[in-house]
Amino acid sequence: MKKKIIITLIITIILVLILLTTLYLNGFIILTIGEATQYEVKGIDVSNYQGEIDFNKIEEQDISFAFIKATEGSSYIDEYFSSNYENIKNTNLVIGIYHFFSFESSGEDQFSNYKSTVGTIENDDNLMLPIIDIEYYGDYKKNNPNKEEVEKELQTMLDEMEKEYKLKPIIYTTQSFYNKYIENNFQDYDIWIRNILVKPNLEEGRNWTFWQYTDKGKLEGYKGVEKFIDLNVFNGSKEDFNNYLNSKKEEKKINFEKEEESKITSIRDAIITNIENRTLTIKDDKENTYKVTIGDNIRILNERTGEKQEELNFSDIQVNDKITLNKVIVDGENVEFTEDGYASVVRNIHGEELKNELLSQEDIEIEINEVKKEGNNIILYSTIKDLYYQNDYSSAEKFDVKVIVNKDTLVFGKTENQLEEIERMRSLSDNIFVGFDKTKVKGNTIIAKYLEAMGC
Repeated sequence: MKKKIIITLIITIILVLILLTTLYLNGFIILTIGEATQYEVKGIDVSNYQGEIDFNKIEEQDISFAFIKATEGSSYIDEYFSSNYENIKNTNLVIGIYHFFSFESSGEDQFSNYKSTVGTIENDDNLMLPIIDIEYYGDYKKNNPNKEEVEKELQTMLDEMEKEYKLKPIIYTTQSFYNKYIENNFQDYDIWIRNILVKPNLEEGRNWTFWQYTDKGKLEGYKGVEKFIDLNVFNGSKEDFNNYLNSKKEEKKINFEKEEESKITSIRDAIITNIENRTLTIKDDKENTYKVTIGDNIRILNERTGEKQEELNFSDIQVNDKITLNKVIVDGENVEFTEDGYASVVRNIHGEELKNELLSQEDIEIEINEVKKEGNNIILYSTIKDLYYQNDYSSAEKFDVKVIVNKDTLVFGKTENQLEEIERMRSLSDNIFVGFDKTKVKGNTIIAKYLEAMGC
């Protein structure tokens, strides 16, 4: 009789265990439900296993956030990512986009896959939480990957993600993987942890942010090969969740501003190498080449006179002119002006243009090379000296001119003899000034109205 009772008890226990296991496997029993229901903010995470998802229907079931899979390793793209991303943007759900980390690929290659799939983000109030899912898979639970190599490649991808998306990514992991690779490490990152047996408990001084408490959840609004859906909670109240999201938006805003500030610079002493419509190609003293599209934010500085010209015809700018760009954003080879940025172009006039400008003035400074008496005139074979040149005279261009001094020319000096007075001027100063009628200049020939020298 006693033996029969024992056998009956054993059979009963086995049947109960089978029943409980069946209920658990079919999602009727969730071991962590008691702890999880204490949290107000709930969410889901999905991949291609859930197939097509009606996120509006999901949102109606007291769901506040949804984390969707985008990529895995260096090349895999979740087939439902694009449709999931487009559909979820039409809801009020907080969006997270996760990447499943591979131990066979570099962090850099995996980030490239993620970025090319997810794309870039704008500097706006919209929030997308970047996430890396790192856990054991395949044979790696038995043959654990090298800890130092995992840390190195994971950190690489975390850094690249933060740089691109302006937020520190969230790390998703299982309790066993956390204990070996994440614990007391990666302290600056929010943790989303999976534990379907008990409420997670991290090391002292560290809390989890999200908890995946079951993979046996059931909701309406999806149809895929997997009948279950992962359920998660946020570690805090609804007010805490809103504060968390606001802090993330502020983090994103600050990081965008820092990036813009780091790009704002001044490019000095660049030379214009090509002009096409209103786009300049310029080269700086380090041989860096940039493309600059000029609008109205341009000033001109005449290198000879030092005077600024606030209004400038774009056609006045020429190849080989010097340009300074102040407060601009340099992005690769392209340059964009900030709101208060401007360009200063130095008109570095050369050749016939310079000579004609000099000869258009009321008087010019000359250096006399030879003096000849021809009939009733004295001919001064001379070189124009640029009176307003700001740099070393030796580097300025010079032009030969012939000055005709006739009987009507006034030569300032002490004698009645023009020839003697001109020679005396030459002995006193190199700075001989010629006044003339600019409308009567023919070629390089000037008929002088007066001559004077500094110090006479």
